[in-house]
Amino acid sequence: MAESVKKKMGRPKVFTSEMDKQLQALLRMRPSLEDTAAFFQCGTTTVEEHIKNEHGITFRELRDQCFVHTRYDLVRRAINKAQSGDNQMHIICLKNLCNWREKVDHSGEIENTQVINIKIDSDDSNL
Repeated sequence: MAESVKKKMGRPKVFTSEMDKQLQALLRMRPSLEDTAAFFQCGTTTVEEHIKNEHGITFRELRDQCFVHTRYDLVRRAINKAQSGDNQMHIICLKNLCNWREKVDHSGEIENTQVINIKIDSDDSNL
């Protein structure tokens, strides 16, 4: 007598392996949980449960892991633009990646300055 194959009871899985790849690609754009659920036309709980069962972490943790790739790509592109001569991007990279700061005195006071008046005579016009 052949063994009978038992069918699993309950609802079928919403996420296939292909959909999981789509999920990870979508999370590279850092969407909200609600937007992710709307994209896959399911509930937020379904998304959270799939991530917990498939990846063993929370939605936010998976989203942060996927976003690392986007952040790296943006930094790489910014550095390439700065190195190719884009002066504005060069300044942005220096400030954000190298922690450069402009020192601006917001107090309105001028310190250690002297006003020097120089009188030029008509005889000294060839200076």
